[in-house]
Amino acid sequence: MPVPTVTCPDLKRPVQLQAVSASTFYKLASLKRLKCQEATATDVPLATTSTLSILNPYNAPFKTFKTQQEAYSYLDRHPCAALLRTFAQELSTKGQREFIVTSAELFWQRYKELPATSRHHYEIIRQGAPCNLYFDLEFCPKTNPGIECPALVQLLLCEVARQLHHLFDIPWHDSFAVELDSSTPQKISRHVIVAVPGVAFADACHAGQFARLVLLRLLQRGHYSSMAGQMLVRTKDGTGLTTFVDMGVYTRNRAFRLYLSSKYGKHAVLKLTSRYGGANRCPQAAFYDGLVSIQHCSSWRKGHVRCSCRRGGVLQQVPVQQNGQTTQHPSQSSLKAEQQPHEQPQQQYCGC
Repeated sequence: MPVPTVTCPDLKRPVQLQAVSASTFYKLASLKRLKCQEATATDVPLATTSTLSILNPYNAPFKTFKTQQEAYSYLDRHPCAALLRTFAQELSTKGQREFIVTSAELFWQRYKELPATSRHHYEIIRQGAPCNLYFDLEFCPKTNPGIECPALVQLLLCEVARQLHHLFDIPWHDSFAVELDSSTPQKISRHVIVAVPGVAFADACHAGQFARLVLLRLLQRGHYSSMAGQMLVRTKDGTGLTTFVDMGVYTRNRAFRLYLSSKYGKHAVLKLTSRYGGANRCPQAAFYDGLVSIQHCSSWRKGHVRCSCRRGGVLQQVPVQQNGQTTQHPSQSSLKAEQQPHEQPQQQYCGC
């Protein structure tokens, strides 16, 4: 039987293959001694199989640190810093944590294998880093009878849609929002992350300014809308009032609880609801969509913009530097500021 040859497009001459019998093939010792034989094209290097795991394509590290500063110092020195994130794991009810620097892909591969009772993890939203819009929503049902959380979330996202359209001319789609729920009979608690393709806030502080603007518009309408008035809820002891939207989560280097995690010592896990972008999402997609920080922020594609807020809740567009040139959002070159407190756009969103 003649020895077969194979012609490779990258080689000028054919490569002669060694014929191997079935009995020899299954002998491990013989198999290890086999080498690819090139008849005449010895000057062409052989293609090597990548040693990187499919589950870790960037060969990302998985490093743990006792302090956040140590984690940031390592991250800033790493050559693949743009591909990495900082996470935190809660170790006790006293707030003790350890910090993890790795990629989102590698973190998920390890995170999903943990038992539910061991998931007490948070994403660190780093100061100065671009991020999606996010909300922490909570109230005590015992002191607020008759208030329906799903209806309030719907109302909140309606106003988010109005402001995105009014200020940035961005049309709304329900797939932008991901809703996570960890409610108990004692406390209603939901996280909502709004990720608009091609748009991000300059950092958590600016996201908080936009959230404050949205809440202010709802409270202004609360004088003539009973539903909007429910954005003010009673505190746990029933002696005071607070807002349905927790405005304390927009501080620097904020730890924001992850999908499928619970607080240490508690059993209420953040789970995906079937509303908005959560419909028909697999757990892996839900994890990625539930992340607040923007990855690859140093290499955004053309057309991506960063939105920031000036004092007083006025929003403006921040151009993105790409290859030394300033680019604007393709939909418009300048953004409008809110000047009419009660102005309502004609178009309705989110089923309102």
